[in-house]
Amino acid sequence: MTALIDLHCHLIPEPKLSLPYLPAQFGSARDPDEVLYHGASVGPIRRVLTDPSAAVDEMDRIGLERRAMSIAPLSYRYDLPAEDGLRWHRGLNDALAAACAQHADRLLPVGIVPLQDPVAAAEEADRAVRQLGIRGIEIGTHVAGRNLDDPSLEPFWAAAERLGISLFLHPEHTASARWPDYYLVNLIGNPVETAVAVASIIFGGVVERHPGLRFWLAHAGGAIPAIAGRLRHGWLVREEPRTHGAGDPMAALARNFWFDSLTHDAGILAAIVGRFGAGRVVLGSDAPFDMADDDPLGTLADAVPDAGDRELIAKAGAGLLQPAQGQPPAD
Repeated sequence: MTALIDLHCHLIPEPKLSLPYLPAQFGSARDPDEVLYHGASVGPIRRVLTDPSAAVDEMDRIGLERRAMSIAPLSYRYDLPAEDGLRWHRGLNDALAAACAQHADRLLPVGIVPLQDPVAAAEEADRAVRQLGIRGIEIGTHVAGRNLDDPSLEPFWAAAERLGISLFLHPEHTASARWPDYYLVNLIGNPVETAVAVASIIFGGVVERHPGLRFWLAHAGGAIPAIAGRLRHGWLVREEPRTHGAGDPMAALARNFWFDSLTHDAGILAAIVGRFGAGRVVLGSDAPFDMADDDPLGTLADAVPDAGDRELIAKAGAGLLQPAQGQPPAD
């Protein structure tokens, strides 16, 4: 059977380099291992978040063979000036590739690019894939307030399609005057952000112009599974969703998008598998944050009891971490 790969895991490989640029604090008065993000605790996770050996130990504890490690989303920094952004993202990619190389049989690097400068982002994606062995590129749900249908992003979409590399769509906390309390910025804000991003990509015609693009979606696609039918109905009866030549949203979801398994509810995950197919789902845990599924293999077994379906999920994950067929390999 194909080994399941956890495609939603985070690592900050050079915290001394990163912390001056991040809304994060490592260590608190009550626990030196605690991590604070925007002032709120996200768990006693410093070692697992920053030390690849500790991350591998955690994998052994829960029985996972391999993980695809992406930079924590608080690292996007699309607000930096273009030159600073490129320097920042290049440094993170170098550090992440080096950290994963310490455990090359267990950890696969997923890079990051400066989308505030799409031409530089395209060049950095090319470098990361060909020189560093990066297996995917993580992107945010917007670029300093610009949605992902922004025409300026065309050079990056074209490069990602040419390289055949998959894109991990993961939101960062986006503030709203209506969800400052109860951690709603994550509990509701992140799923909504993903839905806005996916709808923008589809209705903006991005995947019509670049049909080879492949996205895997954090948090089981956020709100998308629940509103996919609504998006399609709107596309059928309204002019606005078809302004930029968008095709059927359901066809786009079936061709260009995959959902990770992070639902925190086996019944909901089973419904996603039933509606979109096991081959459109990949394993995802959100380790090591407190919003992670601590037993992603157990959740998957409960939600998908059929071994054949779990094999399709494993193959989908492995496939997303390989170049699309016919694309150039890394140097």
